[in-house]
Amino acid sequence: MTDVPESSDAASGLVDATDEVPAPAGDWVLVASHYTAGEAFLMRSVLQDRGFTVVVQNAETLQANSFLAQATGGVRVMVPASQLALALQAVADWHDGKFALADDAPEPPKPTVPALVAPIYGPDLAAFLSLLLTPVYGATLHWLNARVIGVPHLVRAATISWCLVVAVCLWAALQLAQSGGSPGGWGRFGVASALTTAAWYLFAGYSQSKYVATHYGSSYARKGQWLLALSVGLAMLAARRLSAFEAV
Repeated sequence: MTDVPESSDAASGLVDATDEVPAPAGDWVLVASHYTAGEAFLMRSVLQDRGFTVVVQNAETLQANSFLAQATGGVRVMVPASQLALALQAVADWHDGKFALADDAPEPPKPTVPALVAPIYGPDLAAFLSLLLTPVYGATLHWLNARVIGVPHLVRAATISWCLVVAVCLWAALQLAQSGGSPGGWGRFGVASALTTAAWYLFAGYSQSKYVATHYGSSYARKGQWLLALSVGLAMLAARRLSAFEAV
């Protein structure tokens, strides 16, 4: 075999190809060239792992004078002539990604989302209307939704929050009744209702809204609630008018 004027680490790696690599014989021939030494050394490692005898030329020259890359033909990866055909195929396989390692880690199972067995109320709309219709409205609809969705932590949160909201609103209604339905009493009731709505949504309502948006998007079957909201609003208005009439 003809000596190579400039050579680095001519060595053989383990044979890992389906075709046995021939013994090194003949002149050194070009199998690949690269503009950087790092790419050439990477290709050398790939070929050596496939059982080829490989040398790299011009690496030291171009590391010191990179502007000479085109003039000198780049950093050359050389193999014996007897190995050229298989080496060219190995280079092509490398560029095609055939040497990539398979991901042995099993794909994590996708969480199963319970299908809705019935339409549900829009949780965001229910929360918004609670600012006008007291948090009892939103907490009740969220509790009904949670029973349809069937996720344990949503059912638990909706049940506990409904009990707390009803207790607070009953207390506020009692204070309103003791004030005789005065404007001041209604004002305090409105403030208590708004604060309770905010606390309920922050600690319970938002989790259901986020769950529905994440798992069902906007394509789930909805129950209409505008007629229900109108009925509740008219009932509250009638109660306020009645209390004002009794106060007179």
